[in-house]
Amino acid sequence: MHKKKNCIYVLSLHPVFNGEAASKFENLSLRDSIVLYSHLLANFIEIFTGTDLSFKLVFCLNEKDENYIPKNFFPDDSIIFFNTSENINSNLERLEQNYFSIIENNILIRADIIGVSEKTIQKIFNLLAIEDDVLVIGNSINKKVVLLGFNNPEINLLDTMFSAALNYDKFLLEAGKSDLFLNTLNGFQLIENFSDFKNLYIELSKKESLSYCSQQMHEQFTNLFIEYKDLLNE
Repeated sequence: MHKKKNCIYVLSLHPVFNGEAASKFENLSLRDSIVLYSHLLANFIEIFTGTDLSFKLVFCLNEKDENYIPKNFFPDDSIIFFNTSENINSNLERLEQNYFSIIENNILIRADIIGVSEKTIQKIFNLLAIEDDVLVIGNSINKKVVLLGFNNPEINLLDTMFSAALNYDKFLLEAGKSDLFLNTLNGFQLIENFSDFKNLYIELSKKESLSYCSQQMHEQFTNLFIEYKDLLNE
């Protein structure tokens, strides 16, 4: 069977839209926590649906969000639901059976990051487009693994992508023991705490951020920043 070419998976490691189950972000109200995480997802949707690159797009969401997603928020047929509290291997088996086994080049991206542009995606797919087994590791500025690209699903490192506290240096050490061709990409921003929120505020004030966050999305984030202006300026 001829495999399809490329797929991107955006992984949400916790509920986002369900007000009774969503994670409360440091110093933000629950409502604004939902707004922040949904803005990060919306930014991915805008980037990935606005590109001329050819790939399938899948959003992997927590099952507790299933009945709480705003209408027309996601592109049609782009969502699968996981129980992120269950055995990690069962989630990976679903991805393997339904996607990895029929798609050549795969990119897993954590939903709570920013800094991924169309140029980033093109570069990763180019790195994966060789006959050898390749692993691309995306490193955040706070030294966490936030992105994995691979062209061979038979690797023993994928389960760690579901870990919310994945140390980049330790992961790279383990990956270095394999026979994979390793490539690393740096500079992504993981939004985990209020310090990261401050950094996001600073980064989005820079002109170069328009490559991974449109003017429209800038305005959405700015409306949120205004609510916490005093804390951001401390």
